[in-house]
Amino acid sequence: MGTILTDPSLSQIAQRVVVIEDSDDDYEALTRSFEVVEFMHPVVRTTNAEDCLTLLEQVASLPAAHLGLPALILLDLNLPGMTGAEFLHILKSHELLKIIPVIVYTTSNNPADVQACLALHANAYHTKQMDLIKMEEQVRSMVEYWFEHALLVSPLRGHRRHGGV
Repeated sequence: MGTILTDPSLSQIAQRVVVIEDSDDDYEALTRSFEVVEFMHPVVRTTNAEDCLTLLEQVASLPAAHLGLPALILLDLNLPGMTGAEFLHILKSHELLKIIPVIVYTTSNNPADVQACLALHANAYHTKQMDLIKMEEQVRSMVEYWFEHALLVSPLRGHRRHGGV
């Protein structure tokens, strides 16, 4: 997998996948799944929504800000402080930041949470799989869709090492 960054700065979030996840165990399982599917792009982690939003707003204030935006955000809903839904509302209300695709990736399978996040313009909603094999399949599916089929504002395309499966 690409570089794992846990203390992101402005230059580190450009063209990366940002994961907003407070649980070390969930983040470790996710990064293992990225490794299994040979995802090669850098992944940046923030453990709360406030820190991520601060970084993104700083990027948005720069000249040519669109070049510094992450390619994709994976967002947990159940975060300390600002919730994932609150983050999503703020992000999707921002003139520039709203173009960043956000995948809600959470343990909640509550239909009200799904509906609320989609109403707030989440691009997708996935329930975390607790079985590692199922999680790897889920991550493979997400990576293939977002990095092989979907057109992103970011130039990140293709996710596997040369010679990979």
